[in-house]
Amino acid sequence: MLRYRSDIWEATLTEGKGIPSIRQVVIFFYREDDNGLRRLWDRWEMGVLEYSYEVIRVWEQRRQPVIAAKLVGLYPLLPLMKGENEQEDPEQALKECISMLGSVLGIPKSLKRGQSLDTLPF
Repeated sequence: MLRYRSDIWEATLTEGKGIPSIRQVVIFFYREDDNGLRRLWDRWEMGVLEYSYEVIRVWEQRRQPVIAAKLVGLYPLLPLMKGENEQEDPEQALKECISMLGSVLGIPKSLKRGQSLDTLPF
């Protein structure tokens, strides 16, 4: 990934498109991990490196846009995301996500716990 990013940087400068912007982001999956800081200072030899970054809190992101846009790479995060009902309990959220994934993957609702998935068409 670092090589890819440096290639983009080099190509952008070579083609005269200016200095490319780099968006630094930290993703918090759980509330207790969010320390409220938006900067990181690091001493390196005699200089000080300072980073600022955007914060994405998974629990503040709504589930519905991810589902509507079919962003399947984010589906594992759905149970951590905010549902339509603000008072939704975690168990209900997980059940809804499992049900939704079943419909996306084409798993019949009649499939019983422990039943083999070998016969399904995917």
